[in-house]
Amino acid sequence: MSLDERVRVGLRRSAEAGGLDADAVFDGVVAAHRRGRLRTRVVRQAVAVAVAFTLFVGVAFFVSWRNTPARYRSVAAVALAPQGTSAFTLADPVRDALAPATRRATLLAAHLAPDDAHVSFRATSTGPHTISLTATAPSPRESALVTGKWVSVLTTIRRADARRQLIKSRNAVRSHVETLRKQLQAIDAKLAKLDPKTYGSAWKYDATNRAFPPRSSTPPPPVPEQGSVKELNLAFERIQLKSQLEKYARQAPGDHFGALAPLTLTQPIGQKPPVRVDATPSATGPALIAWAAGLALILAAAFVIYRRRARAILHT
Repeated sequence: MSLDERVRVGLRRSAEAGGLDADAVFDGVVAAHRRGRLRTRVVRQAVAVAVAFTLFVGVAFFVSWRNTPARYRSVAAVALAPQGTSAFTLADPVRDALAPATRRATLLAAHLAPDDAHVSFRATSTGPHTISLTATAPSPRESALVTGKWVSVLTTIRRADARRQLIKSRNAVRSHVETLRKQLQAIDAKLAKLDPKTYGSAWKYDATNRAFPPRSSTPPPPVPEQGSVKELNLAFERIQLKSQLEKYARQAPGDHFGALAPLTLTQPIGQKPPVRVDATPSATGPALIAWAAGLALILAAAFVIYRRRARAILHT
């Protein structure tokens, strides 16, 4: 609204109110006009500052996002056969997968530096017998390659662990069987002294097969119906020892690495193609908050400036 229009409107309202004070009307119109121009100027200045501030923040966002390196993620699902029938238990597969030695071996297998910080590893349990291996790298080729090598390295490590535990278990069984054989030989010697007729050749039956573990092709001599308490106790103890040795003999054919390894090894189910997973820069959230706070500060400053200058207009 122009100054002339404001004057006409002010005079008409003053006349309708029953009194006509031209000076007062003119002063009021001039003050209102000056306040309107002041408001327009302050708003334009605030908008200009807000636009400049927004452009600055936008450029900062663009630069920070452009400086954020590209990241690609590849995921492989791995199955673990149950270990319930094995003679040993392997370590937690997730812990094995994230062990420093496993990660170094994986990076070396992928022809990368063993301390390459650009590759990240994440392993999670997705079920009772499945785990998920996720490798994130700067390129899709590296991501897929590292994930595939990771599965191979983990399988090799768990196979080696299974072999070590199997050898340890078999050595323990061999030692225990050897102890049982020595106990059986001692009992045979005692029985031969107490009852040479019945047990004089018992050692032949017990030593017919010296392979590990021992197998007996002939039944043991019967327990005598009459004999001393000591002889009967030794005879029954001999039967128990023979039973334990025969039990180990029956278990031995299936107790080898080829039969137990499938129960503890990892088997890849599938690997997904690499996908880009650029993360928002960590400073984006605080920067957005600062941008909003800056806009609010600009509006508050514009309002304060307008009120002060408008108050000055009223006193002039």
